[in-house]
Formats: sequence, structure tokens, C-alpha cells
Amino acid sequence: MFRSLTHTLPLADRRLQPRRWAVFLQCGSGAVWGGWWKQGSENWDLIINHYDATYAGKIPCDVEFRQSGRLPGSKFTAFYSLLTEYPHILDPYEYILLLDDDVQFPEGGIQRLFEITQQNDWEMAQASLSADSFCAYPVFFNSGRGGWRRVNGVEIMMPVYARRIFPWVREVFAESISGWGADAALAAIGMREGWRAAVVDEVVARHLKPVLGESGAYYQMLRRNGIDQEREFEYLQSKYGFTTPLFYEMPG
Repeated sequence: MFRSLTHTLPLADRRLQPRRWAVFLQCGSGAVWGGWWKQGSENWDLIINHYDATYAGKIPCDVEFRQSGRLPGSKFTAFYSLLTEYPHILDPYEYILLLDDDVQFPEGGIQRLFEITQQNDWEMAQASLSADSFCAYPVFFNSGRGGWRRVNGVEIMMPVYARRIFPWVREVFAESISGWGADAALAAIGMREGWRAAVVDEVVARHLKPVLGESGAYYQMLRRNGIDQEREFEYLQSKYGFTTPLFYEMPG
């Protein structure tokens, strides 16, 4: 029912020659991400999905979508729509970063994250988090040692996924609207499939807004429309068999 009330519609495709990497940015009125890239200097494409009209048509980007319908949808319903309805948009990219609009990167940080991920041929990766960031999982905070660390999976606020795992991403996102448990489900799949995942301490991002599972506007919107994130988590946990701790460092 929820998915039938939101639609991801294309606004523009300005690409002449797609680059090898892309950022998919879920963007709306509360966006605090501005200023971390210089248009034309990066080696990745910016794909924006507007879940409200605040910045539609106002941000230089390569591909632009907007949400239409009674509901604004979520990052997961929107990216699932790209995987199923607009796969040609994603076909050129070897890696894609799914970015929330309350995460800030240093200048050049996204470029470096893609470079390190490509060099190591990982299936999943993410930047580390600054000490003042909001995150429930200690393993993702910057270690202070530089380099990178192997982990069992990556968190949903800014995961980098290799194109070759898109079939599994599509499978999980088909069953997730809130996103709760989707990252842990992909971590469990990855452990079975032999994927490699890493958190990159060389790149430090900031997550600027607290995770408000009960009182936040996003979760209130979901609950008003019959989506209980805790039930989604329990369903995915039952299906994919992940246990606590959800995320942890791997040896080697």
C-alpha cells in the first residue's frame, strides 16, 4: 500500500558521458549536506532524488528525480524504483554511494572513498565517522589510525555498493521501507556469499542529525502510514538470520 502512494519520477538526465562512480542523494528541506563538493571537479556523477520540492531544479547535478504522489517515500523505496524501473540510469556505474542529506564529507572525501574501494575491489564500503557524529554502532567511528578496517557490513546512512551486488540490494530493498535491518540483512548475505566490506578511516564524514527512531518526523510519517520499523527489522532478522552485534570488525 505504501509503495502505491509514492512514485519516483525522472526530471532530467544531463549526462553526456557517465563517469565510473555515482552518488545517489536523497534530498529534502532538511538537507545539511551542501558545500562538500565542487561541481565539475569530481570524478563521479551526482544523482538526486527530491522527496520534497525544496531543492528541485536548484542544485547542479547529473541526474534528477522527484517523488510524486501522496507520500514522500524513503531512500529505500526510491532506490528500489531506480533498480527496477530505471536500471539504465545505474548501468554505467561500478560503485554507487547511497547518501543521506544530513551527512557531510570533506572536500575530496567522496572521491577518495571511491578510489580506495575500487583499488581493493570490495563489495561494500563506507567512510568512518567523526567523534561528534550520531551513530549507534561504535565500529564505524574513526579509529585514529588511518587506512581502513575490514567489517562484516556497512551502515545504511552512507553505504557504497558494488554494481555486482545490486541483485541482492534489490531483494532486500523490496522488503524494506523504513530501512531498519536492511543493512544488517545485506551484511548477513555478504557473509554467506563471501563479500568483503570495509570502513575507511582515511575518510572521515560527519552525521549531523540524531537518529530519532520514535520521535523523528521520518518515523512519524511511516507510522501514520502503517509502517512499523521495528516489525520490519524483526521480519528481516527472521528471514536473513542476523544476530547482535549487528556490525563488527573482521580479522585480517
